[in-house]
Amino acid sequence: ISFKDDHFYVSFNLSYDDKSSFNPKSIPNDIKSIGMDINIDSIDLGNKLFHKSFNIKDIKTMNLINKNEKKIKRLKRKQSRRVEVCKKTKTKLGKNFYKTQNKLNKISTKNSNKKVFQLHQIVNEIISFIKQNNYNHIVMEDLDVKQMTSKDNVNKAIGKKKTKSMRKNILQISFSMFKYILTYKCAINGVYVSLVDPKNTSKECSCCGNIDNQLNITKRVYECKECGLKMKRDHNSCINMINKFHL
Repeated sequence: ISFKDDHFYVSFNLSYDDKSSFNPKSIPNDIKSIGMDINIDSIDLGNKLFHKSFNIKDIKTMNLINKNEKKIKRLKRKQSRRVEVCKKTKTKLGKNFYKTQNKLNKISTKNSNKKVFQLHQIVNEIISFIKQNNYNHIVMEDLDVKQMTSKDNVNKAIGKKKTKSMRKNILQISFSMFKYILTYKCAINGVYVSLVDPKNTSKECSCCGNIDNQLNITKRVYECKECGLKMKRDHNSCINMINKFHL
């Protein structure tokens, strides 16, 4: 039992004997695979037969931290000044400091809860769609979120300012949290999950294997100069992930 932001939380674990033959780490040969490409605005599922996109823009637009950005900045400046005054005068922080901090914590907690709820909804939609279409295997990129959101990682095609905005969006969507929720819910529903190296999944042609090194993040349609393939970039990535897994 824990207490946070005027609320009590109860955490508990359940254990049970799983008598099914499903083992998420041991993938059988008779699987029906589907690729999953995660972007800032959408999560795309696809293979050679079809392409399906799930919109995740609401996670960014409904972000409470962004909506209250000016208010939060003002309160944080106020908190910073109070700390500086206490350091200089060598006094303890007063009641107003903890009241203001409580306000900030409540906004942050509410935003986090809202985001997790939205991610659960998206994962439920994805699993429901996969099961309806009789697929039992998801192949997705093993993304290094820490490297993607590093300050040293600047995309030359979109510039420094837009790269900063992109890093912020990646953190808002919480790719790692999405991956965690998807993995354990897939295990519950008997769906296998595999991770592949993300290198060139967008730049490689899913038909002939040609790599377009000139392709940048602004171009959303993949056009192969070798074989003439033309399809949505995200759909092409999904097929490449499946090809990588089955190599």
